[in-house]
Amino acid sequence: MGDVLLSRDSVFSDPDLATGSATENAVMVSVLLGMVALILGFILFLGWRTFQGSQRARLTMIVLVTASQVTQMVAFFQAGRPSGGALLSASIDLLTVYALTSLSARAWTRGGAERARTEAAA
Repeated sequence: MGDVLLSRDSVFSDPDLATGSATENAVMVSVLLGMVALILGFILFLGWRTFQGSQRARLTMIVLVTASQVTQMVAFFQAGRPSGGALLSASIDLLTVYALTSLSARAWTRGGAERARTEAAA
């Protein structure tokens, strides 16, 4: 199967991995960090909306986490041996699905409109 880990020397000596100028590499890193920030921002927004009682945000989170689980399982079966980070991510996703599908989460999001009315009246 080959080595999974790459050494610093092999990365910088491999022409496929070390292409482009320093400016291009900086732009690529900036774009990737921007995309990660957007994705995490969206996840935080969905989490906040779920906490406020949004049924749609809760269901969207369930779909996204389930899709994440499926892709992790496909990667697991293709790679053979998962890393510690992959196992941690999979376990957090499972806990998230469990939390979002619990009866208390369902009751919380279904009662969101009623809570909003009572808070507005107070």
